[in-house]
Amino acid sequence: MSGIVSVEGTNNFQEQFKPALGIVASREIKDRLAVYAAPIWVHNSAASLGIDRDTFYVGLGARACIASSTYILGEVSPRTGYAPGQVEYGFGIEKRVGAHVFQLNFGNTFATGVARGQLVRQS
Repeated sequence: MSGIVSVEGTNNFQEQFKPALGIVASREIKDRLAVYAAPIWVHNSAASLGIDRDTFYVGLGARACIASSTYILGEVSPRTGYAPGQVEYGFGIEKRVGAHVFQLNFGNTFATGVARGQLVRQS
C-alpha cells in the first residue's frame, strides 16, 4: 500500500486547483498476476465551470504474465460525483528486455489513472 497526495492547477499552476487524496493497494499472485486498486478523491473537479464539486473514482488494474518476459495489462476507472460521464479504460502489452520495459497501450482517453485531474475534469 502507498498513499497519493497531489494538487493540479491550470494556467501554470495559478488557478483552478484540484487537490486529490488516495491510496494504492496491490497484490501479486504467484509471480504471474498482479492486481491493483486505487480509490481516489478529487476536490474541485468542476473548477473550469466555477462550481465547487468533488469526484471519487476507483482505478482498478491487473497485469498477467503470458510468457517469460511478456505481460498483458488492463485498467478501468469508474467514477462517481460530478458529471461522471464515460468510464475510462485501457489495455496493453508489456515486454521486458534486460533492465527496460516497453509498453504498447490502447485506451479511450489520453489520461491515465495517475492523472487524477484529467480523469475527472469537465470542460
